[in-house]
Amino acid sequence: MNKIYIGISVIPEREDKLISTLDSLLNANLKPEKIFICICKNYKRFPEKTYNEKYLEKYLEKYLEKYLEKYLEKYLEKYINNSLIQLLYSDIDYGPCTKILLPLLYLTENNMNIETTYILTADDDRIYTKDFVYNFNKIIPNNNIVYSGYTANRGKPITVPFGADGILLKLSQLNTFKKYYDIIIADQSRWFEHDDYIIATYLYYKNITVQKMRQKSFITNLGDDYCSLTSFTGEGGSRDRLISILNSSYIKLQDKFKENNI
Repeated sequence: MNKIYIGISVIPEREDKLISTLDSLLNANLKPEKIFICICKNYKRFPEKTYNEKYLEKYLEKYLEKYLEKYLEKYLEKYINNSLIQLLYSDIDYGPCTKILLPLLYLTENNMNIETTYILTADDDRIYTKDFVYNFNKIIPNNNIVYSGYTANRGKPITVPFGADGILLKLSQLNTFKKYYDIIIADQSRWFEHDDYIIATYLYYKNITVQKMRQKSFITNLGDDYCSLTSFTGEGGSRDRLISILNSSYIKLQDKFKENNI
């Protein structure tokens, strides 16, 4: 039986938005096996900030009796460790890729079946449709296809899936993803913020096709997308300039990928 685990990486000052995201996922027609909330103990992107877990106490108290047979204390960790929601912590900030890497490491360490276990990405500032998990579940792909709620290629050979819209990834497809991540980050630091393009180039290298879902995956965007490829206007110029930099890094590293059996 296939099992879908949702991975959400969270950042400081979005705590209130996460509540709306969890509302939508917990009220879905089909629930995942678990929702992993991935928290960095030290945010490289926000060195003076920490994630405020206590902010969620009222939310958790609201859902406690509905989702648990036995009432537990309202504090976040005790609730999360015994319910649909679980916190995963990291001493390392992997950037937005945290939502994939922490669930991947956790599920691998717990010897989950790599052929029937899936990670479905989500963001902490989206309100998802009731059929979000259901729509991905009903088209569980084969080894050579990855589905996403939204994709773009803008005439380029690499199709980019969007993590905020949901990307469904089988564990077996991610067997060398951590090594790939470490290699590209060591070569070019500007990969760090752009998880969608990291995933896109990894899948492209592995000859895994990316396809767009027909159904809409979320209802409302509560965020600002300041670090997405869609809206990039930051240091160093336009989105096209950034993609050119990342593509140069990707091409340069081909031999290293082969040496490391990516």
